Amino acid sequence: MVFIVTGFFQINSQNTLANKISRAFDIDPDFWDPVTGAKRNGPIMLFASNLQVTVMDKPNDYSEAKIKSIVQRYKKESKKINIHRKNKNINKQTLIYILSESFSNPSRVPNMSVNKNPIQNILTTKQSSTSGLMLSSGYGGGTANMEYMTDTSLNLPFFASSLTVPFTQLVPNQDYVPSSTFFNVGTQFTVIQVVFTDGHRFIKNLVFKRSKILRAQEKIN
Repeated sequence: MVFIVTGFFQINSQNTLANKISRAFDIDPDFWDPVTGAKRNGPIMLFASNLQVTVMDKPNDYSEAKIKSIVQRYKKESKKINIHRKNKNINKQTLIYILSESFSNPSRVPNMSVNKNPIQNILTTKQSSTSGLMLSSGYGGGTANMEYMTDTSLNLPFFASSLTVPFTQLVPNQDYVPSSTFFNVGTQFTVIQVVFTDGHRFIKNLVFKRSKILRAQEKIN
């Protein structure tokens, strides 16, 4: 009985006996959609899969001194990059995210040639403004994970393999994001969003003009 109860808590812990047995029976927790996971595996298995979630495995050479050395290295690099930057106050800059599951520069796709680049206007705009490339660990799907990685600058491979959907496994219990000050209390930002419904229709007039992160005791007026 002790073994069964202990194993029950380790279903989502990689390489444990309970995890290997659950995989052998093709039990997939479906963290991206708990309803689907409950229908496929039953509510008990879904509950067990969420009992113990390892957020991040500690690297062998991890230490405070190591992190400080990395910080200093990139501080030096940032000074070189920003020395000729016109808008040095990041608080006065506007950053716009346009996330698309299938958008990319086709001219950068290996073993593919195009006679005309369909995003030439975007490339022209990049030349006259602050721009760059983003290394994406996903393409064609995984929208929620792409949003999390973009907002926090934390790449999914940084986390333990048992954490597959941060928005459902991590964010509900996360007080702050160490890599970003974007979500500091009192931060104000504008959100414009097109919300799709029924898979193919969208609400054109549903626009969030302003959003404010409040302290727990504050009320929205």
